[in-house]
Amino acid sequence: MLAEIISVGSELMLGQLVDTNSSYLAEKLSSLGIEVKRIIAVGDELEQLTEVLKESLGRAQIVILTGGLGPTPDDITREAIANVLGVPLVEHAEIASKLRERIAKYKGHIGASALKQALLPASAKPIPNPVGSAPGILAEHEGKLLIAMPGVPAEMESMFERHVKGELERRLGERKSAIAVRILRCVGLGESALTERVSDIAKRYANVSIGSLICGGEVWLRITVMANTREEAKKLLEDVERCVRERVGEYVFGIDDEALERIVGQLLKERCLTIAVAESCTGGLVTDTLTNIPGSSSYVKGSVVAYTEDVKRALLGVRAETLSTYGAVSEQCAVEMAEGVRKLLGTDIGASVTGIAGPTGGTPEKPVGTVFIAVADERGCICRCYTFGGDRRGIKERACKALLNLIRKRLLGIA
Repeated sequence: MLAEIISVGSELMLGQLVDTNSSYLAEKLSSLGIEVKRIIAVGDELEQLTEVLKESLGRAQIVILTGGLGPTPDDITREAIANVLGVPLVEHAEIASKLRERIAKYKGHIGASALKQALLPASAKPIPNPVGSAPGILAEHEGKLLIAMPGVPAEMESMFERHVKGELERRLGERKSAIAVRILRCVGLGESALTERVSDIAKRYANVSIGSLICGGEVWLRITVMANTREEAKKLLEDVERCVRERVGEYVFGIDDEALERIVGQLLKERCLTIAVAESCTGGLVTDTLTNIPGSSSYVKGSVVAYTEDVKRALLGVRAETLSTYGAVSEQCAVEMAEGVRKLLGTDIGASVTGIAGPTGGTPEKPVGTVFIAVADERGCICRCYTFGGDRRGIKERACKALLNLIRKRLLGIA
């Protein structure tokens, strides 16, 4: 079954508000086996919303709107629905009574215009609002289901969970299908290179898609499958994931909500190891990320943000000869930083990162984005060099994830 989501409000078109409702609804509908084909944002213009609503009803079996159900003149969702249904707006007696009680109770804070929220298309039913005053709207049009909910996220989410979800499940009945999603979180290879390796896999199946997303220095591969039952969807998802891992498994560090810093932390705790970090171009981001995990004090002993050569020499013991001969952005410097912070703080592992985050400071030999990362332990020290693209923040995030991943691989014995 296909669905479309329409978010209503000029504030969305002006960039004044981020549309979190659509992502919430898309996830919830997918979990019910309903495929979302389009998400549309529309301003507070009655003619335009009416036209968009007609178009959506022509394409999908379910259309869900959020926003535009308030008491002000620019709240035009109920009028657009009435236009599409070809019916007038009528006052719902019970809702109007409750609104009058609220107006009397909060005199001066709620105006008489709030009564607009009691107007519903004549053929529609109200959807109770558990945490607000504006009811939702449920209507049918030529066999299609139309649902409108408030734009306030707390009201919309409560309304969906308590009333709309059950209505959708009842109407789906035997037509209900199952959708399963698995996100493979990857680091160490770019988005285009990863997707090229797996691009043909989805073509083998009728109801499988593989998408990608760059997120905070990681690449997420999203596998989505659809089947008749949850068991069939689970098995299909396992088959597809196995195929994907055969192609890119070395770059996969976790699934779904498994954060890289949490995985590194778990490995350190399991092995009863401690770590210290020496950072230059990341300015403390690696340490901040590691310590975002509760209980990280059991394995993170401390860090040094050695942003200048003086600090690298004085605190980490980087040799002046190393800096003059190879520079602060070099393999030699990264190794000495990792070994130095390990010795300084007396940890099992020392990790370091040094590079050029830009936008200035690059040279033909070492362009902006050049980063060296190193990990030192009782077995010695390993170092890797990368050239990352993006802006200053993006380079710092990629450098952070690259170092965390090298720590992970070192702990697993694969680096």
